[in-house]
Amino acid sequence: MSRDFAVIMPSFWTGDTGVRLRGYREAQILALYLMSSDQTCMTGIFKIAISTMSKETGIGQGDINISLSLLSDCNFLKYDHDSEVVWVENLTRFQVGEHLKQGDTKRMSIIKKLRWASRHPFTGMFFAKYGPRFGLIPEYLELSNEDLRNVLLGTPYDTAHDTDPDQDLLLSYSSLNSKTRAKSKKTELPTDWKPSQSTCEWMSSRNVDDNDANAQVVKFKNYAESEAKKYANWDSAFKNWIENAIEWGHITPTQPEQPRVYFEPYAEPVNPPDPEKVKAFFDKIKDMGKSVT
Repeated sequence: MSRDFAVIMPSFWTGDTGVRLRGYREAQILALYLMSSDQTCMTGIFKIAISTMSKETGIGQGDINISLSLLSDCNFLKYDHDSEVVWVENLTRFQVGEHLKQGDTKRMSIIKKLRWASRHPFTGMFFAKYGPRFGLIPEYLELSNEDLRNVLLGTPYDTAHDTDPDQDLLLSYSSLNSKTRAKSKKTELPTDWKPSQSTCEWMSSRNVDDNDANAQVVKFKNYAESEAKKYANWDSAFKNWIENAIEWGHITPTQPEQPRVYFEPYAEPVNPPDPEKVKAFFDKIKDMGKSVT
């Protein structure tokens, strides 16, 4: 899976993750390695063993585990020790971009790269995060290359925020099956709408505190009502609103308590002094003091 180059943004050093990693050299090295190694791919989901990370970075396996934990706390990655699969969560943004439009062949490449891990939980998380931005749905993983090409290159897709891409994409997918799936009807904002319990739990996982969440609910409802917006899924629309608020700096996610991390020292161990020599040294000092008096 060798690549000619990888994109590493300068903001890696000055952004939220970069600031929190200052002083943790091993974690910084591991983060850069996972963004640029031969195993890395555009989806950020790939298989890599801790022994491989250790060998190619020169970091001990114990420190690799500690660094993975620290990077996970920073929402930089998720690592599944059982399957040895990692997801570098924002890697796709840097390697691919924020949004992909109809006709962009990278959409097809992403689906192909995800097929091997179609049943892994990280793949579901990937679609939840990037699906609306790229116009992709999990059902595409089931298509042949020919059918996938017909759907991705032959169906108009509008990435504007006031569309509901999930429904349009599902309709495109259903055209390839004998049974037609009904398109959900878009509705105006219900007067009693509020985020569902699952959406509130999702915001907690994104480290959005209650005050910010409540403020964004008010802004979102005011915006939807003033613009007469219609969506088929209001919770999905609100999640996109929160994601944009975080990206544009309107919300600063709370930072979990920084764990205390202890890394193996790089310096060679110093041999302890000879006790006899130490005693002789202090005896000499005492004798010098007596001679002065």
